Amino acid sequence: MTCSGCGERANHRLGPGVRTFECTACGYTADRDLNAARTILATAERDRASADDVRHQIASFRGGSGAV
Repeated sequence: MTCSGCGERANHRLGPGVRTFECTACGYTADRDLNAARTILATAERDRASADDVRHQIASFRGGSGAV
């Protein structure tokens, strides 16, 4: 629902049969899965989260040694 080209959120959900994401704001078009992957990557990079950061957070909640 979020355009990986411009960051605009769509006002509607794509049905399961719709395989192409088309942004009405900027005109960006891509396979819906590729668009979703690019959006997730951009969010992770923006928040600078990594798998190690998540593992350490989970371990600290469990009171563990860091192994998950």
